[in-house]
Amino acid sequence: MKHLNHIFESYTLEQWILLFFFYSFCGYLWEVFYVSLRKHHLTDRGFLYGPILPIYGSGALIILLATIPVKYSVPLVFICGLLAATLLEFITGWAMEKLFKVRYWDYSDDFLNVGGYICLKASLAWGVFSVLLIHFVQDYVEKILFMIPAEIVTPCAFVLTAAFCVDATVSVRAALDLKEVLQNIAAITKNCAVCKIVWTSSPPLSRRTKKTSKSASATVWKVSATN
Repeated sequence: MKHLNHIFESYTLEQWILLFFFYSFCGYLWEVFYVSLRKHHLTDRGFLYGPILPIYGSGALIILLATIPVKYSVPLVFICGLLAATLLEFITGWAMEKLFKVRYWDYSDDFLNVGGYICLKASLAWGVFSVLLIHFVQDYVEKILFMIPAEIVTPCAFVLTAAFCVDATVSVRAALDLKEVLQNIAAITKNCAVCKIVWTSSPPLSRRTKKTSKSASATVWKVSATN
């Protein structure tokens, strides 16, 4: 327990919050760059309206917490970061699909994937990211973070958190509206499919039926002419 407290005490609560938003913003920039490069046009990414991807911020914090005890061992940093971030990605992807009926990433076409939520390629990328984060990036970020006075860190953390809460509330409501729209579309599609099955399974009129209908029509016209 003391060891866990020591890990959390590496930074103040406000500094943890700033780290979360910093890496969420960096993740957003990376996703926009990577996806835009693949699609050959500028593509916005993310669940929120603001320029952040919380999965990256959460991933960075999880990696920091999981690897601080083994930070001097590159193989252990790779393995611990890989496992922690992969678990986070699986839980987040599964939960968001269950809540909003939408997949915000899908690895179904990738090698060794689990439900499309995680895959070998993404997990290895998390491992590499963990090593880069712990042994290269975080040291510089930490120096800059410790240079910021507490009088600035606290209000910045408060403002960013408040803005994040508002953004998340609006985004969740929009996602729930989208979920309702998708459910309505699914219901309409299902009804159309049922109607198509009923229509195609109904037997066509036989020649006798057609002939009888034709004779009946002729009789009606004859009676009408007589009257």
